[in-house]
Parts: sequence; structure tokens; C-alpha cells
Amino acid sequence: MKQISLPAHVFMYATGPTPVDVPTAIAQTTKAHENRKKVILCGLFVEREIEALIGFYLYPGPIVSEQQTFVAGEILGSDALTFAHKRRLIVSLVNRNERLKGEAKNAFDSELKKVISLRNAFTHGNIVVRDSTTVLEYFEGSQRKCELSDAYWSDVEASFNAAIKRIEAIKDAAGMPRPNT
Repeated sequence: MKQISLPAHVFMYATGPTPVDVPTAIAQTTKAHENRKKVILCGLFVEREIEALIGFYLYPGPIVSEQQTFVAGEILGSDALTFAHKRRLIVSLVNRNERLKGEAKNAFDSELKKVISLRNAFTHGNIVVRDSTTVLEYFEGSQRKCELSDAYWSDVEASFNAAIKRIEAIKDAAGMPRPNT
């Protein structure tokens, strides 16, 4: 497959008298953009897993029907339902069918909110090097800034992994068949 080449921009600012080290800023930005891609793609993965769970609830069973294909493509997979709407649907289904118990139900909703928030922040935000610090600047109710430290990235990993682990538990509780590997 062809690797495309498109222009990119490095946002960098010096807030004091010391100039920004351009090669270092480019290296920091490049690493942050690699992680950004992973966050966005994993957010898409979580969204597709939610769509699969909702589709399985509507049309359970191993055989994919024409109706299921239509619902998956024209409703769940379209822009008619936002990720936030899908989150509300799956949380409602989980609660209604008691797929998770106790604190796990609340934790699942919180985990999905965090996944959506991270996905949106990295999709729409800017990665900026301020002096020697790499920061994500985005808007979520108000202007926000997060330092992209190793601890921050570890929290991002933990957030996505927790949501995915919970989704796998819900799939098991629902009796959703696993794909043949």
C-alpha cells in the first residue's frame, strides 16, 4: 500500500527568553503524533465493538441477516448516531440486561466517557511544544491543556485497556460468539 505524504505543522512556542530547540520539538511532536494515531484508532475500535454489541442485542445469533447488515451499516455505522449516543445505548442495554453488576456498571460508563473524551481531544486538539514541554490543547466545555508526560500516556493506556476489558466481559455475558481466529 502506498504511504502518502502530506504537509504537517509543528506548533511550538517559547514563553521566555530561551528559544525552542527546533529538532527536539519536532522529535517530541512526532512521538506524540504516533500516540495520537493510536488513541484515535483505538477509539474507533471501541466504537465498533459497541456497535457489534448493540447489533447482537437486536439480532442475536451467529448468522448475519440482511436486517442486521442494514442496521449495522445504515444506522450504527453511520453519522446518524454519535459515539456518545452509542455509549448511552450500550450503557442502557448493559443495565437493562444486567451484563455488569454493582460498581462495574458505573465504572463502564465512566470508562467509555473517558475513551470518548480522549478520542475527541486527540482528533480535534493541537499538540504543541511550549518551551520543552509537549502539551495537548483542546476544547471540552472550556479550553484545556494536558502535559503529554509518560504518566499521562500510561493513564491513556490504562483507560482504553479498562474499557476494552469491560467490553469483552459484556460480550461474554451476552453470549456473543467470538470470531474464528
